[in-house]
Amino acid sequence: MLFLYKKEFFKLINQSKTYVLILLLIIQNMFFAVISSKYPSHFVSKELFVSDYASLSFIGIILIIHAASIIPMEFEFNTMKNILISKYSRQEIIISKILLTATYSIILYLIAMISTIINKFLFFQNDFYLNDHLKNSTQTIFRYWIETNATNILTLWLILSIVILISCALKKSSIAVAIGIIGYLILNIISNSMFILIKKFHFLKWNPINLLNLPLQVSLPDKMNKLTLLSNHQMIICIIIYIIVFNIISITFFSKKEF
Repeated sequence: MLFLYKKEFFKLINQSKTYVLILLLIIQNMFFAVISSKYPSHFVSKELFVSDYASLSFIGIILIIHAASIIPMEFEFNTMKNILISKYSRQEIIISKILLTATYSIILYLIAMISTIINKFLFFQNDFYLNDHLKNSTQTIFRYWIETNATNILTLWLILSIVILISCALKKSSIAVAIGIIGYLILNIISNSMFILIKKFHFLKWNPINLLNLPLQVSLPDKMNKLTLLSNHQMIICIIIYIIVFNIISITFFSKKEF
């Protein structure tokens, strides 16, 4: 399986779009940093810093497009048959693709975080310090920044595990990508409006949509705990379980699907 993973990684680093998207990520990060420095009355530099100068949403879109394409692209380039007749099992094939997506996500988050630190010292060297506190918060900016990135990658992977499952069922990457992105936007909207139902039916607090509120709960624990009815630790454990379950379903589905 290590060979398959290396092969997938080689394919990723040899695609020009990989570098184009990384370049766009860096440019987008710097753009919002510049805008924040030019218009401080409209954009709070500390808050934008914590969200990697709005890079987190962009990373989400990049990874959803990637995850939605990992299986359908093999059909579009007529390479699926060659992969299936190789000496490797279907389980190894899909696991290597999932691991590659995980690697890609870590790379993108690290690039965004490094860009954010560089832009902070380029444009806000004396405006704020990493050991400062956000307004109405006891946490330092640095700790809040780390927690924001960590919780975002967790909730994004909850979505990605569902997107990968969808991609296993489709042969057209465009359809999978459209479903993935639209679903990503809708889920983030719905996640903030589930609280009325959760208040009436407490068992709904365990549904995956409610778990997408983890980043918001980290920033507003006193308020969000009362709405989600879950602690941070409960949400983290549930997200990890859901990610594992959805990926196991994807592996099982891909292994038994007739192509």
